Amino acid sequence: MYKAIQLFPIIASAALLQACSTEQAYYAMRENQRQQCEKYIEQSQYEACMKQANESYDDYERRRKELAKQKP
Repeated sequence: MYKAIQLFPIIASAALLQACSTEQAYYAMRENQRQQCEKYIEQSQYEACMKQANESYDDYERRRKELAKQKP
């Protein structure tokens, strides 16, 4: 029991670091996407691209989980 208590902070820290790095990677990818949006000449394409690129990580996670539930 004592070892489990000692390991909990390590496991919790590892989970937090993973979540943090995943979110950081998401935002880095979105920044790259925003730069790619600049290449669109047509306004409607640019706006659609930017809308997707500006999606928050929380919204992305929520949508991803909903889609995962729908898969058989």
